[in-house]
Amino acid sequence: MSTFEALQDRRGRRRRRGRAGFLTRLLRAEFDECPLGDLLLWGRGSAVFLTVSEYQRRLEQGLDP
Repeated sequence: MSTFEALQDRRGRRRRRGRAGFLTRLLRAEFDECPLGDLLLWGRGSAVFLTVSEYQRRLEQGLDP
């Protein structure tokens, strides 16, 4: 079972969660420690998911995507 499919809560029970649930918990820093090697998303609170075209449009307009 992958990290995305099963995550442990604080009581040690395994709960099935999808990718959205995993990312939400990651952004809110709801794990005891960051499950990824990179802390870029850890504890950010929220994020915006962009399509490639929207990302490119924002870059071309001088915005930080």
